Parts: sequence; structure tokens; C-alpha cells
Amino acid sequence: MALEYPSGTLIDLTFTGASQGIADMGGEVCSDFVPVSLPAGTNIWTRIAVFAASGYPFVGFGQNTNVSEGCTAATTRVSDLTRRFGSPDPGPRSVATYPIGIIARTTHGGVLGIGDSILQGTGDSYAAPDGTSDGNGFGLVGRAVSGTHAYINAGQAGDALTIVTRSNERRLSLARYVRNIVFEHGVNDINDTELSTIKALMVKLWLRGAGAARTGSRLFQTTITPETGSTDGWATLENQTALPGFSITGDGKREQLNSWLRDGAPIVDGAPAAIGTGGARRAGDGAHPLHAVFDVADAVESARNSGKWKVNGTAGWLTTDGIHPTRAANLLVAASGAINTALFA
Repeated sequence: MALEYPSGTLIDLTFTGASQGIADMGGEVCSDFVPVSLPAGTNIWTRIAVFAASGYPFVGFGQNTNVSEGCTAATTRVSDLTRRFGSPDPGPRSVATYPIGIIARTTHGGVLGIGDSILQGTGDSYAAPDGTSDGNGFGLVGRAVSGTHAYINAGQAGDALTIVTRSNERRLSLARYVRNIVFEHGVNDINDTELSTIKALMVKLWLRGAGAARTGSRLFQTTITPETGSTDGWATLENQTALPGFSITGDGKREQLNSWLRDGAPIVDGAPAAIGTGGARRAGDGAHPLHAVFDVADAVESARNSGKWKVNGTAGWLTTDGIHPTRAANLLVAASGAINTALFA
């Protein structure tokens, strides 16, 4: 493995002094520290060569492959191209192994994002309509925090609370590198999971996150963004319709869930309580697993609990499929301050 910084300069990484490291299937391996000082906002690149026995999968975990990182992966020994520049190798791969985290000593508490494709960044793009690009993170949370905090994107497309609460050890193990965790799960549970179950699974995940977090860490949850269909590319409100399980009448499952979250996700004896319950534990009171709720839905929804995306008359402005926020939507959330980085530990 090699690190490219600055552009055009390669630095070999070692693993306990060796040129290669070994990870069991489903495991992880960490390189030795590299004596490099990186100014905030600096671009760096990785070059990785992976060799594995036949049948071992190569997985890209929460990594966007459109930023010139490269990985050569094979089940047989091939040329190690980690020190080769340019096309075609090493080039972006849709199926490969990329770093789940780059560990560094920072002057602030880092952030771990855990969620589904919305957090991962599906629908986002580094390229603006005018062709310019930026490096301000990626996805719903990454856009808002990466300009000021080190960030690990542990989003997994298609994930849901019903899945992550059964398998989360690897993701939560990343909590040891940060001081803040932002949970985003929920949207993929709306259609086929009871509201009471969604709340209970949220609490279950938060408690597990609190158990995995470092002392003094803070946990957060986002509200749930809309899902609609459209006959005009989401250019207008009147042509948006509710997708299965969702509502545009203001009282659907997602809206009730968001209202509960906005009330601080009240809990009594470790179980979700009704909105307005007196004496319940709420986010930020010190006894609740959450420090705060980030209301990202308000930033992209036409009105609170409308169930519809905001519009400006342009097709594909905040979403192109009714589910995933675009680059513009994620930047809008970041600019709104809904993800308040001042609350981070």
C-alpha cells in the first residue's frame, strides 16, 4: 500500500515494519504510522494491492471511487501497481478494497457516520453542474462535518435498522477512533416495519453505540428525509406522490417518527415513550444515549411533515429518484446548520 501526498509523491506504508499486512476474511489490518503532517482540507490518495484466496470477496466500504484512488485486486499474484501512476492502473474500481479509515492525530474529536445509502452518498456528486468540484466530504453527514472534523463514512447502501441491529460489531468498532457518532438509519424501515419497532430498534442501536464509544463521546441521530415519486423530475410539489409506506398527508409513519425524534426521542426505563411523556429521558439530558437530534428533514422538506421535497422549479434539484439527496441537497443541509458541529465533543 502507498500514500500519495503531495500530488506526485508516493510514500510506502508498512505493517509492523513489513511491506504487506494480513487480514482474515471480515477482519481488518492497520498500517504503521507515517510521519506526514497534513493541513486541514488537504487531498491525499491511496494505492492498494490486494491478494486473496479464491472465493474471498473484495468490498468497498462506504468509499466513493470517483476521486482517483486506486486498488489492484486479484485471487492470484499479479504485479503490484501501488507505485504506478496514471491510466489504466491503479484506477477507480467499483469492487475493491479501500481504507475504512485513515487514522491521524487531530486537535478535535472526529466523527463517525453510521447509516444507509443516504449517509454513504448515493445521489451525491463531486462535480457541480458547471463542472467544478469540491472536497467538502460526501453524503448527508460528510458534507456538513468534513470541513471542520475528521470523518469516517460507515454508510452502507440498502442498510436498515432491522439489519444493522443484528450485525454492527465492525461498524461500531470504528467508534474507538472518534469522539462523535451520527446515526442516520430509518428511511429503509418505513415501508415494512411497525413504528413501535422502528423506535425500539433505534434505541437499541444507540445503546450499543454508547457502549462502544469512548468516554466523553457524544451520539446523535438525524431525522428521516422524504421519499416520493414525481411526474416532472421533482420540479414541482403538486406532481409529487407518496411512495409505498410513506405519506404526504402529514401524519404518516415517517412524520410520527420525526415528531418523536424532535421531542428528544423520549425513553422510559430504556424503552421508547410517547411524545410529551413527563419524566421521560430525552436527548441531551445526560441520561439518554443521544446528545441531540439533527433535524435534516426540515432542511430539504417543503414544509415540516409535508412528506415532499422542496422545489425550485428545476428538475432534479434536491433529488433525482425521490429517495436520495443530490449534491445540492446535501450542501443545503450543511449550509442550514441542521447538523450542528458546535455540539460535537
